[in-house]
Amino acid sequence: MDLYKQALKAIRDMVEEARQMALPDPMVMSLATVDAAGQPSVRTVYLQAVVDSGLVFFTSCHSRKAIQLAANPRAAVCLYSQPLARQIQVEGTAWLLGDEEAAIYWAMRGRDNQLAAWASGQIESLESREQFEQRLAEYRQRFDFQREVPKPHHWCGYCLAPERIELWKKSWRYPQQRVCYQKTADGWSVTHVNP
Repeated sequence: MDLYKQALKAIRDMVEEARQMALPDPMVMSLATVDAAGQPSVRTVYLQAVVDSGLVFFTSCHSRKAIQLAANPRAAVCLYSQPLARQIQVEGTAWLLGDEEAAIYWAMRGRDNQLAAWASGQIESLESREQFEQRLAEYRQRFDFQREVPKPHHWCGYCLAPERIELWKKSWRYPQQRVCYQKTADGWSVTHVNP
């Protein structure tokens, strides 16, 4: 198995182990982006899938993160599981998925989440929580008699193509273990990092 696939397998294995242990939210990760002026911001997003090309997540194209990724596609994510005593950091470049791929994942979302995506203005200010609730009620009514809620044009997906993957594992008997996979001009390399 090549080094890149080995690193992706470690990500999948951690998520699967968390699922097997019924840990809450095993697919939640922190996503860091940078705006055009270089100001970083971080928020929690849901890791939808780990595919051969990278880590897939979805958002509104009107969201702050999407606007920042349009200005600077460099991004990083961190998955952390305290019960497993593991952390995975991934750095790379995020690229926009095609509309067809976004539609496939849209269809997997629960109806309430789909309606909330329609109702959310993301970066728009709200006068009150009631304003959002009113918008949500309007979309509930709008799509009430439709079997499927269509994907809004502003809902999109990204794939973070890794260029650096660091695996951290805490051990009760030994010092922490850190292994770093790095993309180079010649392929991928792996090094052990001081704990």
